Amino acid sequence: MTNETALWASNEIQKIAASLVDVLGQTVIDDVLELVSYSEPGIALDLLCDRISESEVSLSPDLRARIVATGSAMGLDSTVSFLVDPDETRP
Repeated sequence: MTNETALWASNEIQKIAASLVDVLGQTVIDDVLELVSYSEPGIALDLLCDRISESEVSLSPDLRARIVATGSAMGLDSTVSFLVDPDETRP
């Protein structure tokens, strides 16, 4: 992952995390943001996805797409694969 992609991903993860504070709680979001601040966007995204999966929260299609796009740009397709709607991947 290039530095430019890592910076973009870090910024995107911060925005995504901020939009989920009411759902996942401030502690989880603080942990995600701390990882981003330590230049660990991949681990931050992994933690965010784990907590989303555990909470079984319903995400808007736009937010789901943003998380998937971020993970894909980072080469973390397997991390975000649970968010991909199987109907959207069929031709």
